[in-house]
Amino acid sequence: MRQADPVADAAAAAGLAGSDKDRREHAIVVEYILDTLAPFCRSLGTPEGTRLTSTRSMWHLGTPIEGVLKDEGLPSAVLAARLHPTPAVCGLPCNRAEELIRKLEPVPRDYYAGAVGWTDAHGDGAWHVAIRCAEICGAEARLYAGAGIVPGSDPEAEVAETGGRRLEGQRRGRPAGPGGDSPRHMASRSRQGLHCSRAQLRGRPGHLRART
Repeated sequence: MRQADPVADAAAAAGLAGSDKDRREHAIVVEYILDTLAPFCRSLGTPEGTRLTSTRSMWHLGTPIEGVLKDEGLPSAVLAARLHPTPAVCGLPCNRAEELIRKLEPVPRDYYAGAVGWTDAHGDGAWHVAIRCAEICGAEARLYAGAGIVPGSDPEAEVAETGGRRLEGQRRGRPAGPGGDSPRHMASRSRQGLHCSRAQLRGRPGHLRART
């Protein structure tokens, strides 16, 4: 989590950067995305490597992934469907992890951890995972957040991390209007996404950019 004191905040960033557990957790997701996208790409890689990124309340590890599609006409929705759900919201192996989630989690996920995005008539689009999100109805909002559990995870630290993510949602939440008869809406902020352009992105046809 981010800290108000600059020295403590720098220490928190350094702690995340040097955390073997967090780097292993992050690497699992990066490897999954690379393995999933590789059959569709002429070139694919992580030219910027893994680095620290941040929001107002949290420090994160981030890895931009860039590639050039073999088929420039491949719709972004097809790639998003292949990637979802990533290990960040499901785990590995996917089928077994999904079975355990259904048994162990006390409430349905609903919109949480779903794919949110858009695609146009050409197949270009942008897709994100609703990891930190809120279901908004009138003046009420239900916040969703979670954490990845891997060998080496500390239960108290995972609870604190999840609480920090929910706090970020509270700070950003702006439910509008009284009453509970308004349509349900979904608001999401995610560091994990896929941008795909068949026509042109960064001056190259069939270019895609994913981030985790």
